Amino acid sequence: MKPADALWHDIDNRLLNLVIERMKRKRIENFVMFMNEELGKGSFGKVYKGINDHNKQPVAIKVLAKNMSNNCG
Repeated sequence: MKPADALWHDIDNRLLNLVIERMKRKRIENFVMFMNEELGKGSFGKVYKGINDHNKQPVAIKVLAKNMSNNCG
C-alpha cells in the first residue's frame, strides 16, 4: 500500500489530467470540438476533429482565421 502522500500525489495528477483534457474541448451548439486533434490547416484557417452530440457521429469543424472571418458576409 502506498503512503498517504504518494496516494494524494496520484489523485492530484489524475485530477490535473482530467482538467487538461476538459480544457482541450470546446462546445459549439450540438458539437464538441477537440482542440488537440487538428486535422488540417490552410490559408483560411484550421480544421479540427469533432463529435455531433445528437448522433455521436464524427465531424470536421473548420475554424476560420481572424483575417478571413472579417471578410465574410
